Amino acid sequence: MKSIDAVKNQQRIIIAVIVFALLLVGFLGYLIFLKPGAKKESPKEATPTAFVTITDKGFDPQTILINKGETVSWTNEDIKAHQPASNPHPVHNGLPGFDAKKPLKKGETYQFTFEEAGTFGYHDHLTPTANGSVVVR
Repeated sequence: MKSIDAVKNQQRIIIAVIVFALLLVGFLGYLIFLKPGAKKESPKEATPTAFVTITDKGFDPQTILINKGETVSWTNEDIKAHQPASNPHPVHNGLPGFDAKKPLKKGETYQFTFEEAGTFGYHDHLTPTANGSVVVR
């Protein structure tokens, strides 16, 4: 017959194993489903339907017309870095999510999919006098 201490130790070991297993399952679920560090915007990158070139003179074209659900791609062709972001400067909250978040070097692109209709002004965060707009129907 086992002593009471032996039974309590056995119960503690079983509880510790169960807690460890639950923590392990939770951690693996986090890694598999939440994918830390991955973009949360969309599972795959959308194909752009409109293109804006960023030059030393600003955005070209300055205004574009697209349909709801379409994606715009901005490409920096200037030697200077640029960062497209929604108005107003510097908070960029006119259209949540529309912010490159980092300066684009020459040749880099930023894409944004417009999910709601309206006219959305934007600017270059690094040169706020450079402006553009996207009209979404």
